[in-house]
Amino acid sequence: MSTLDVAPMERHELKLEKLKRLRDGVNWADEKDRSRAVRRLYEIICNWKERLPDLRQLFPREQLEQLMVDSMNLKCQGKYNFVAKRLVKFVELCGYRDDPDSYAKKTDGLRRQRPVVHRRSTPLHHAAAKNIDYLVPGLFAIYDDYAATYADEHGLTHFHVACRFNRVEVVRAYLDLGRDPNYVARDPEDGHALEGVEPPLHTALLHNCRETAALLMRRGADPSMRNYRGETPLHSVCRRDRRYHADHLLKFFFECVRRLELPAVWVEARDRRGNAPLHLAARNNDARSVRFLLRRARASPIVRNHDQQTAMHLACQMTDADPVEMVELYHGVMDRHRLELASGVDPRDWFGWTPLNYALLNGQERVAELLIERGADPNAPNYRGNFQAGLHILARRHPSQGEQSVRMMNKIYRLTENRPRIDLRDARGNTALLLTLQHGCYRLDMFLALLARGADPNLADFQGTTPLHLICQERNRVLAWNLARLLAIRSRTEVRIDPRDEQDRTPLHYALMRRHEEICRTLLRQGADPNSVSAKDGRTLLHRVCKIRDRRRSCDRARMLLELSQSMGLSERCLQLDARDKWGNTPLHLALIAGNLELAESLLSRGADPNAVNEQGLSALHFISRASKADELARMFFRVCRSEEPARMQLLQCDSRDRKTGDRPLHLALKNGRDWTSRELMTRTWNPQAANDAGLTPLHLICKRRLDDDLIEAYFEACDAESHRLRLRLDPRDAEDRTPLQYAVASLLPRVVEALLRRGADLASFEFPPASYFQQTRRARREENFKLRLATKLMDVIEVLRHGGYELSRADCLTVANLFSTYELYESTDLDENWHEDGLFESIATQLTIPPRRGNQERRPLSLYDLVRLRPDAARRRRRLGHAEYLELTGSPGFRRLARRHRRACVARLCEFVTRRFFRDWALECFVTLTRCRLPILCCENVLSWLSNRDLWTICATSEL
Repeated sequence: MSTLDVAPMERHELKLEKLKRLRDGVNWADEKDRSRAVRRLYEIICNWKERLPDLRQLFPREQLEQLMVDSMNLKCQGKYNFVAKRLVKFVELCGYRDDPDSYAKKTDGLRRQRPVVHRRSTPLHHAAAKNIDYLVPGLFAIYDDYAATYADEHGLTHFHVACRFNRVEVVRAYLDLGRDPNYVARDPEDGHALEGVEPPLHTALLHNCRETAALLMRRGADPSMRNYRGETPLHSVCRRDRRYHADHLLKFFFECVRRLELPAVWVEARDRRGNAPLHLAARNNDARSVRFLLRRARASPIVRNHDQQTAMHLACQMTDADPVEMVELYHGVMDRHRLELASGVDPRDWFGWTPLNYALLNGQERVAELLIERGADPNAPNYRGNFQAGLHILARRHPSQGEQSVRMMNKIYRLTENRPRIDLRDARGNTALLLTLQHGCYRLDMFLALLARGADPNLADFQGTTPLHLICQERNRVLAWNLARLLAIRSRTEVRIDPRDEQDRTPLHYALMRRHEEICRTLLRQGADPNSVSAKDGRTLLHRVCKIRDRRRSCDRARMLLELSQSMGLSERCLQLDARDKWGNTPLHLALIAGNLELAESLLSRGADPNAVNEQGLSALHFISRASKADELARMFFRVCRSEEPARMQLLQCDSRDRKTGDRPLHLALKNGRDWTSRELMTRTWNPQAANDAGLTPLHLICKRRLDDDLIEAYFEACDAESHRLRLRLDPRDAEDRTPLQYAVASLLPRVVEALLRRGADLASFEFPPASYFQQTRRARREENFKLRLATKLMDVIEVLRHGGYELSRADCLTVANLFSTYELYESTDLDENWHEDGLFESIATQLTIPPRRGNQERRPLSLYDLVRLRPDAARRRRRLGHAEYLELTGSPGFRRLARRHRRACVARLCEFVTRRFFRDWALECFVTLTRCRLPILCCENVLSWLSNRDLWTICATSEL
């Protein structure tokens, strides 16, 4: 049943109940919930025809004010367009009046005379902030206690709001109750004036409230009072836009001052920035206000602000108007009163700018023409800025304003006898022609006009940049070509082709970098030298192209330069492919340093010298051996040298030495692990056993590698080749007195050690490397497999040495044991003895099996779970497993499925198995020594079989004490 079907009394009760439910169902801390409540409230009150409720009984003051504020913030659509207006009207009709807590009674029919300040923001403050003028009358009916002062956090009071919206009756009521017409908002704590709140008279004049302003001045408002910005009411009038007839308001203000016989207003009063009312009127381009101030108020036209700017400076800064009338008024008043500035017709502000400078900058043609007729100097520079004169300013304007700039320049030439200096420089050495090109020349009007006036195309700025440099740097190829063509045709002076800027670059360099093919062709045809050498680093254009790290860009530019040189009759010899820079590098060297395979191949195929060395003694092969893609570069290098000219391959020098380190290309290839390059250089070098300055031969470097491959066999084959006929040196010593065999043992390379011993390396003079050797070649890694690989390789090396006839001493064994301690290869004592009984480990480890070896097919595969449960000696007796099988097991994908703690425990257990024989044999001898041979050997072996490797190492260390 709807509310229309019931009696009026019942409808009233139903609506009151809705209001109560609305009040109780709102989350007052949620802005969105409050907005929904405002919409529901509007639906309730929009058709209210019953007896109006008492809102004071329904809503507390804070909630009702919050609803009115939220209705003003509401983004209304459709039927909610007048929510705030309807709500305020409803509150007013309900008879709700704000009753301040301090207000208690009336005296003689009036409110109390003593004002009470309430520091809170009301809906009236909010309506003023949003400039909702149609709500102000209703809100003043609600907040009708004019004896109280409602001030928000900024100090704005209801009295200010009444002055702003021209509520004359409210202002009169405030004044009748003793409100000061010169009221200043002050901080309640320290009493200082608050910034941001205008005095009442300033507020009324700023918003064109004439009745209110007249009332305030009749009640004693000071027409010369200053606000927080130091502005007088006259400043507030002149701040108004000229579209709102500020001149009429000025006449009204001065008429009120005259009629009320108030003290005379100082028309040249300054605010904090030093601006007089005349400055503000000129800034707003209000010619009528300027006329009134100059003629009627007798304002001085030569007054300056803190920036030393006159009203003329501010008028000429207008970008949306041409203040010709204002300029004429200005000069007319100066002529009438015979006033003259100290700087004549070109007054300068603090930045050194004259009115003519501002007029040219903002495109005020008529103003600039008028100023020039009055004698303004177009060559006067703004000495505190960039030292720019009139032509510089025109050249810096936007390219779309090119036609206007040309017209203004022509007027300057036509009107003045002191012709503008076409090649005048600014503070950075720029001429007008340079500035035109720097700021974009999409319309060629200004560019052509300057050339027609005789601008010198060869003048450079202080960085050496000429117009031709800027044209060649232009990204638009069509525009750059047109500019270069017009520069050559329209210029009255011959254009220099090869000027160098501060970076020692020529226009040809920039044109090549931008890929302006036509410009490059024209420059070369006009005599540009592609081999011109830089005075700083001695590099040519080809050097700079080859130095580019971007391989694609480098190849494109180099190909363009080479093709242009060929097409125009410049042979490769004229374009110097082997030119050297300050450090002796050729373009081929720089291309190889950048790793540019295509460019290096192109240079070699065109005749670049592959044997050229720089000042350090580095050749192309040195750079190839150090490159990240050394093998690819080396294949290309030898292929091109072989295909172009067979004799050239025979003359290829592979033994050039680095003057700093003595390294040959083969040394660098081995140091950087370049396998294919190393094998190729071994066969092409004259002496594969040559040592560098550190005494390192290629054999030393092979033994220092981490890869245990057949490279040493390739080295032996190269040394045995008939072309070398050299006696193979297997035991050369470097500067640290180390032999290749020592490096191979320290690097844990069993195949290399075996190859050296097979070739006859001297074991008689061999000394087992100390622990420091091993630590230099092997750095600990975090992965678990590293420990097992280290243990297996170490045992393999020891086994190879034993087969070769070398017996480890106790000191050597102690070194090995210390290595195990350093790399934590012993099984941890912190592990639980039954760690392998974990159910998750068992489910995965039982699936990881080691197949039986060939010839042993009767035995079933051994799982990892069964393996780790065996004792080391028992595992050795039951199943002879190789190191490769252990590594294959721990490197399988299934092993990675184990938990990390289980993987570590398994690796430590397998290390025990691998090294068991070494520790058992060493500890047996030490144990017999400690027991003084009191026990039989079998008993000793039985005792040691129950000890871990760590315990065996403890026995050996004790025996050495």
